[in-house]
Amino acid sequence: MSAQIIDGKAIAAELKQQLKLATTDRLSEGKRR
Repeated sequence: MSAQIIDGKAIAAELKQQLKLATTDRLSEGKRR
């Protein structure tokens, strides 16, 4: 059970990281225009 919880936390962290990257990309794109 604890392994599943750790896995879920890792996946959540990964999603947050991807979201942050996507947001940064969008922001830099807006600044370029």
